[in-house]
Amino acid sequence: MTIIDTFQNLLEQFTVSVLCKGKIPRHVGFILDGNRRYARKLGASSTQFGHYEGFKQLEKVLDLCMQLGIEAVTVFAFSIENFNRSKEEVDYLMKLFCEAFEGFCDKNALVEKYQIGVRFLGNLDYLPADVREIANKVTERTKHQKKRIFNICCPYTSRDEMTTAIKQTIDQVKQGKISAE
Repeated sequence: MTIIDTFQNLLEQFTVSVLCKGKIPRHVGFILDGNRRYARKLGASSTQFGHYEGFKQLEKVLDLCMQLGIEAVTVFAFSIENFNRSKEEVDYLMKLFCEAFEGFCDKNALVEKYQIGVRFLGNLDYLPADVREIANKVTERTKHQKKRIFNICCPYTSRDEMTTAIKQTIDQVKQGKISAE
């Protein structure tokens, strides 16, 4: 560990201890945005660099939130509209999702330490089968964890969520589970 790493760790510990003195929200949300701009700003030949760096930071941010005592963290990771990006970019993002989700599936120190239940919100039917399978494994593996929650919205849009909710309500009315009134 370099002196810079040591200083950074001390600074993080100090920041957490100062922040813990005030009111801490129970739930925070993050929209994962700006990775492509970040890559371009640094002159990277591909936006993949920005996406990779963003994913690396996500676990650090989650750890910081857990240290602060935040009970639930939601990340808006991938909008349904993002499927309109180039095939190469979408394929790379799906590969990154697989790697990140597999990290939560294995004995993840963060998940174990803070007893984090990982949930996926959104329309998983849009995802490739391998990504869906890993997402389901993560959910199953962490479903007993109740102390903290990590919600991953992937893929999502508010329009799709509303459409799905309306269809489910109509189905429940047809089945007599709820009243139309």
